[in-house]
Amino acid sequence: GVLIGEGPGADEVALGEPFVGMTGEEVDQLLAHNSMARRRLTIANAMGCQPPPGMRTEPSMRAAAVACRPWMLSILKASVPLSTPTLAMGKWAGYLVTGKAKAIGDARGFVRYVNKRYRPLILTWHPTFALFRNPWVQADFGADLDRWARATRGELEPLPTAVIKPTLAQIRALADESFVSLDIETGSRKPELPWTGKDPTQASLKVIGLGTPDVGYAMWWA
Repeated sequence: GVLIGEGPGADEVALGEPFVGMTGEEVDQLLAHNSMARRRLTIANAMGCQPPPGMRTEPSMRAAAVACRPWMLSILKASVPLSTPTLAMGKWAGYLVTGKAKAIGDARGFVRYVNKRYRPLILTWHPTFALFRNPWVQADFGADLDRWARATRGELEPLPTAVIKPTLAQIRALADESFVSLDIETGSRKPELPWTGKDPTQASLKVIGLGTPDVGYAMWWA
C-alpha cells in the first residue's frame, strides 16, 4: 500500500524519516491495529519541503505543491505499481495524485479510480488535523485508514454499480431487497441565492438516491 502525506515536518527533517513524532506514533498505532507493517508500505509526500508554519497560507501551500508535484509524482510512479492502493492524507496529498486540490470534507468518503491508474485511491483528512485538532473527524480518519488497509489486503468490497437514470422496473425491483438506503440532496431554490444547507423552508430537493450494497440509483428531482 501507499501512504501519502503533505510534507516533512520538523521531526521528519531532524530524523530524516517520514511520519515520526506524535502524529507518526498515532498513525503507527492505527497501522498496527489494521495488521499493516510500516516496512512493507511506500510512504511519500506531496512536497519535498513546506513553507514555515507562519507562512502556510493557501497561496504558499499551493505554490509549493505545484512546484514539487512533477518530481514527487515521478518518484512515486517509479517506486510502486500503478495499481497499488493509495491513502492520500490531506488536500495537498490528494493533489499529488489527482492534480486537483479539493477540500477533504467534500472529497472523502469514496473509493476512487484516477485515470484508471491509481486504484483504489482513498482521500482522507490530514492526520494531525484528524488526530489532534478536530475530534469530530477522528473517526472518519480511522474508518478511511481501515478501508485502505482492506484494499491493500485485497479484502475491499467491489464498487457498486451507479445508475443515473433508473427505469421504473429497476426501482420496483428494490422492493425485493432486504436492505435499501435512501439519501437526498438539496440546494438553494434559485441559483442566485446562497446555499442554505438542509433548511426545508429555503432549500429545494435536487436528487433522490436509492441504493443497495451492489447498486445505487440517482434520480434528479424536477
